[in-house]
Amino acid sequence: MEFNEKLDYLMKITKTTNSSLALYTSLDASYVSRLRRGDRKPAKNGNYIMPMAVYFSKHCNEKYQIEILSETIKVKTSVILDNESAAEVIYEWLMKIDDEKKPVEDLLYKISNFSYQKSNIKNNEDIHMTNFNSIEPNVYYGVDGKREAVIQFLSVVINNKKPQTLLLFSDEDTEWLFGDLAFTEKWANLMTRVIMGGNRIKIIHTVSRDLDEMLSAISKWLPLYMTGAIEPFFYPKKRDGIFKRTLFIAPDSAAVTSSSISSMTKNAANFVLREKNTIKALIGEFNDYLSLCRPLMQIFTSVDKDRYLESLSEFENEESNSIISTDTLSVLTMPEVVAEKMSKRLFNENYKDDGLLTYFKIRRHKFEKGLLDNKFVDIIKIADIDSIKSGQVKTAISNIVIKDDLYYSTEEYILHLENILYLMKNYHNYNVLIHKNNSSVNGYMLYVKEDIGVVIEKTSFPPVVFAINESNMTAAFWDYLDSMGSGAYRKNVIKELEEIIADLKYLK
Repeated sequence: MEFNEKLDYLMKITKTTNSSLALYTSLDASYVSRLRRGDRKPAKNGNYIMPMAVYFSKHCNEKYQIEILSETIKVKTSVILDNESAAEVIYEWLMKIDDEKKPVEDLLYKISNFSYQKSNIKNNEDIHMTNFNSIEPNVYYGVDGKREAVIQFLSVVINNKKPQTLLLFSDEDTEWLFGDLAFTEKWANLMTRVIMGGNRIKIIHTVSRDLDEMLSAISKWLPLYMTGAIEPFFYPKKRDGIFKRTLFIAPDSAAVTSSSISSMTKNAANFVLREKNTIKALIGEFNDYLSLCRPLMQIFTSVDKDRYLESLSEFENEESNSIISTDTLSVLTMPEVVAEKMSKRLFNENYKDDGLLTYFKIRRHKFEKGLLDNKFVDIIKIADIDSIKSGQVKTAISNIVIKDDLYYSTEEYILHLENILYLMKNYHNYNVLIHKNNSSVNGYMLYVKEDIGVVIEKTSFPPVVFAINESNMTAAFWDYLDSMGSGAYRKNVIKELEEIIADLKYLK
């Protein structure tokens, strides 16, 4: 059972309302409701879970309640009869959940460690063509049949030579794609050749799949996403999941279509089609569905500077609680004097504002204005003193915005830390968490606005940014960062920053 299922179960057997539990735990009733529905997941360090356990231990008094709960939690009824013991076992049961951070961590690891590998694909590798009849479809059956149909489809696209935009959708069981490692590698090679041929892809993902499965699927598509040639979408409403469909279309070449009931694809028929009017009709079907969908994410590469800056501006215009995690110090807290020094250094002292410094000032103003009403947690990594003194600490300025890496001088690093300290002392909503496990935050910047969206930036070559606003994925990344802490030990952080600054000034 997931946390929300356990919470709902306890509330039902104790006949507890959202408002009653909220009053006892000092939470908003709406927040309890969201926890109960699974729209929000509890923070690992949530200080309200034990009070919840205490509440349920006190309100589980009837014989049937005690028997049901003891059977569910797998403890003796005598334990439930003792309120203190009951509270402890209920708390442990509520907290005993699968490691929800792992899928997020796996994806972040793959993003931060991604690099293009030298292609070993031969021109004719895995390409084999069937003599298609232009009217009659070719039919393949079951999982192996779908694999053959997909290979034929991609082979047609590669041999077509003329770049086009492929239209892809499937909510059928993914066993055909990921159940055979040899086929998965062959598929990846063919898809790489499709992209290398100048083709683009519009894909509609199924977010009603399990979130872990969704994040895993994105991880597997990552090498293709990194090219910036894919536009992913999702259908935002619930579907019954009974009738499943696959629709792969190359508008100038071919299409693959199939359908199945639930996960029963063993005997499903997979059709490879070449007839132009049939393909045209399927394009209309895909576009009708696409019109009901939303973008799952925007992907920005080194050629998308203007689009990225515009999207980031829209993201930061949204008012919400925020958490940012970087492998250095955030650009948002960089003082203006440091930004100006770096701009002059970047342009070899022949400085003129090309708009970036103005953009930076707008971001800073927006950030500090937001601190008046919304909480902001800044998870930072403090570099070692030797790296700071030798000028080897890279800034968090995106390589999509500037091509060259910019590094702090010792003076600039101290000024940035002093500004972080100033913000902590003057804005109650601004909190800092100094990340101790530095290795886990290398190579990416993760910026989440609660219930709004998430920006993931790969901070090493090749640079790429993923901007996501799908609610479940946003919640997963929010919970991942929120579980690290929220600056609860404010005075300790201020003291630690003061000591670091003093040491740097002494050794300067």
